[in-house]
Amino acid sequence: ASQSRFAGASHNATVMNAFIRSVTALSRFFAGLAAAMVATSLVLVCQMAVMEYVMDVPAPWPSELVSYLMMGVAFLGTPYVFATGGHVAIGLYVRRSVTPAGRIRRAAVAAVSLAFAAAFTVMGSLLMAASVGENWRADDPTWMALWIPYLSFPLGAALLVLQCLAELAAIATGRKNDDADAAEMAGFPD
Repeated sequence: ASQSRFAGASHNATVMNAFIRSVTALSRFFAGLAAAMVATSLVLVCQMAVMEYVMDVPAPWPSELVSYLMMGVAFLGTPYVFATGGHVAIGLYVRRSVTPAGRIRRAAVAAVSLAFAAAFTVMGSLLMAASVGENWRADDPTWMALWIPYLSFPLGAALLVLQCLAELAAIATGRKNDDADAAEMAGFPD
C-alpha cells in the first residue's frame, strides 16, 4: 500500500513539474513576443519622426499603433516578470527563501496576485466581448478593429493566472523557481 502511495505521489510531482515547466515556457514565449513588440514600436516611432519632421507628411497611425503595442507589452510581459520575481515590490517583500516563513510569504503573494489576475481576466474578457459584439473600431485612419489590441488584456491576465498557479505548485512541491534563480545569477535586481 505504501508503495502505491509513493508511486501516486511521484506521478503527481511529475505532473506538477510538467505544468510548471509548460507555464514558464509559455511565459517566456510571450515575454519574447513583448520584446518584439517593443522593437516594433521603436521602428514605428522612428518612421513616424522621419515622415513628420523630414518629409513633412502627417502620420497619425503609428502613434496609435505604438500605444496599442505598449498596452500589449504590459499585459503579455507580466507573467514572465512575475515568474522571475522581477517586480520591485514583489522582490522586496518576497525573497526566494526556502524557509517555512519565506514559503508562506511567497504563497500569500501568489494567492493575492492570482485573485487580481482572475479579476483582470474576467474584466478583459468582458471588454473583448463588448468590442467584438459592438464592432468597436479605432478612430485613426486604419480603422482597426479594437478587439485586436484588446486581446492582450484577457490573454495576458489569463497567462498570469497560470503563472500564479505554477508558483503555488512550485511552493507546494518545494521546487525552486528556475527563472528567478537565473535572473538573480545574471545580476538582475530583485
